[in-house]
This record gives sequence, C-alpha cells and structure tokens, in this order.
Amino acid sequence: NYAMYYNSDNWDDAQQKGIRPTYYENLIKSATESIKIWDPWATNTQDDGIMESITCGLEIVILTNLSSDNIEKHKLYANRLWEKIADEYKEDSVLKYCYVDSRKYGKKYYLHDRFLIVDDSRVFLIGASLSMQVSHYDGLTATTGIYELTEAEDIRIVKEKFRHSYLIAENDGTIIVKPDP
Repeated sequence: NYAMYYNSDNWDDAQQKGIRPTYYENLIKSATESIKIWDPWATNTQDDGIMESITCGLEIVILTNLSSDNIEKHKLYANRLWEKIADEYKEDSVLKYCYVDSRKYGKKYYLHDRFLIVDDSRVFLIGASLSMQVSHYDGLTATTGIYELTEAEDIRIVKEKFRHSYLIAENDGTIIVKPDP
C-alpha cells in the first residue's frame, strides 16, 4: 500500500527505459463508482493525463483551494480534464471541479496534503499533486509517496473533512460541473 518517491536523471537509463511508476493510475483504473481528488494544487497545466486512466463511467470530484480571481483558468482546466476522458465513458460520468475560494476564506480551510478517495471506501494520502503522479509530458520522471489509510478513524476524519470543504465550495457557487447541464 505504498509507492515510493523517485526522481532521478537515471530514471530512463537503459535498464529502465520506458518504465515509470503507475500506482496512481492503477488506483484510478480500479474505481468503479467514484474518485475524489483533494489537491490544493490541482490546476497544474501538465496533469490532465490522469483522466485517461478512467475505465468506466464515474463521478469525479476534484476539490482544490484556489482564488476566484482565476475563474477562467479553473474553467479551462476543467474543460481540459473532461476532454481527456474517453468518449465511451463520458455519458455515464460527471466531473465536478470545485474550489474553496482562498480569496474569500484565506487559509481558514486551506489544505496542504493531498488525498485520493476511491469508491468512497479506500482513502490514500498522496505525496504530491497530480502532475507528479503521471508522466504525460516531457521531463517528468517522478512519482511520490502514496499511502493507503487503513485505520477506520483516519478514514472517517479524511472523508468528513473532505465533505466539509466540498460543501463550502458547493454552497459558495464555486463549482464547475461537466458535462454542462
């Protein structure tokens, strides 16, 4: 239940050519109902490839902490994420990209750590943002630690805090849903 951090100029050496960590992608592929990604840095322009790992219709929720000053950037990013989902899964999928407005709340609801919740049952502490979990662009040759939470109380706390922040984002109207209603 752990993936290591590995970042080296030697990652693509002769013995490792073409091999890269796939644990995060495999977790996404294992989802049958939903994935929830809680990542304060989820607007990195290089991380949209993770949506290519979806293998069925899902409810996809991405929750982040960003300023409403960047609403156009949020919309572009959400659209790019949606476009990466295979067409055959879009009809049965919904993507909710939402953020707690740091301009409005400051650091009151700020999260630094990242989490992945698969099918509302498995919870993972993720070492770094999406862009460091998949190498879908030149120059990225790393992954970061991924740890599966196994204690019931830890899982409950993460899910409860996720829901609390999600409701704040949703009630503020700071949610972007794809496909368009």
